Amino acid sequence: MQMVSNIPDWGPDGLIPPVDPSNPVSRNRSPYRATLPELVVRFGISAERLLLLDGLLRYRALWHSAGLTRGFQWINGSFAEGKESFQEGPPRDIDIVTFFELPKGASQAALSSQNTILFQQDDVKSKLRVDTYWVVLDPSNMEYLIENAVYWSSLFAHTRRDQWKGFVQIDLAQQDEDAVSREINARLNKEN
Repeated sequence: MQMVSNIPDWGPDGLIPPVDPSNPVSRNRSPYRATLPELVVRFGISAERLLLLDGLLRYRALWHSAGLTRGFQWINGSFAEGKESFQEGPPRDIDIVTFFELPKGASQAALSSQNTILFQQDDVKSKLRVDTYWVVLDPSNMEYLIENAVYWSSLFAHTRRDQWKGFVQIDLAQQDEDAVSREINARLNKEN
């Protein structure tokens, strides 16, 4: 799985730059759009990270089995950082905010009751190592949407040490997860 990624390399601080340093006003900025295969190529650099990516695939399968494929996910946290360069050890989980559209005629309450595991943050984190949050893309409530986009963007754009950083966006639609899963397993077998 060789490809050119839209995601910039980590800077000397181990962070993805939030903007293109050579053109800070360009639209080439965080969140950097990527495909699921690009995410594996870019961040699947160790067995620990590959296991996190496997958890991400299983988490996405929950969304897809619930009929939720319209939207996008912001990927961040220590997973998007080059922690290992600073002897801080591998990331422990992947932070994700899923922005999604409800299927026609569905309510969030019904969706939650029919897909409880999807919305059980503690269970998802302990079983899949995905620290998950979500925002409904509701065009009838633009104020809610804008407030949440601004909140998550500003939160994801900074480290706990108040450094600016970039993060990644992938489409929620299915992206040949079977091939990506085979790639992750092949890489894991090479690591062992």
